[in-house]
Amino acid sequence: MALEVDMTKKQLIMEKALQLFAMEGYESVGVAKIVEEANVTKPTLYHYFGNKEGLLKSIYEVYFTHLIDQLKNEPPFHQDVTKAIEGLTKTYIEFAKENDLFFWLSNHLRKGPLKSQSHLIVKDFHDEELAIITKLFFEMSDFHTNLKGNEQFLVRNYLNLVNGFIEFNILNQQIDQVSGQQIHQLCKQFLYGIFSL
Repeated sequence: MALEVDMTKKQLIMEKALQLFAMEGYESVGVAKIVEEANVTKPTLYHYFGNKEGLLKSIYEVYFTHLIDQLKNEPPFHQDVTKAIEGLTKTYIEFAKENDLFFWLSNHLRKGPLKSQSHLIVKDFHDEELAIITKLFFEMSDFHTNLKGNEQFLVRNYLNLVNGFIEFNILNQQIDQVSGQQIHQLCKQFLYGIFSL
């Protein structure tokens, strides 16, 4: 029974910290505010996470690892660029629907100052995501040779487009209403750029 209580406290701290980090920014939120919101003591937070940096890393280990697992489970590329891009985009949007606060936070930390503490804490997670997406684009360029040499550029454009679309819908509280047709149109917009290279 004590183990269940401990896990609940740990989870509560993570949930409150995620809300605060997403709404106010990682650097703006101190440990005192997190423990006040979670109704726990500072020693409790330090017991579970070591410090605020450990707390952010733990949040990423729970949420971002789930996204990475979903990206790794995408079907392999079989010479159908449209299907691959739409499948990838659906994965991102479904993840954002389930984890909108975390998506918002991670999207902002991804774009944070290169030497900021938060950017350095989460860099390895985002690098792993980037490696998965980059691999897909290199597979596509093996089939569509007009993409050769543009893979890195296209990866960044893709992520910017999809993350911007998701962020817009989270901001307007309509991420749950994103339809298959909207996803298709978003991918069509991106693919038009690819095939015009």
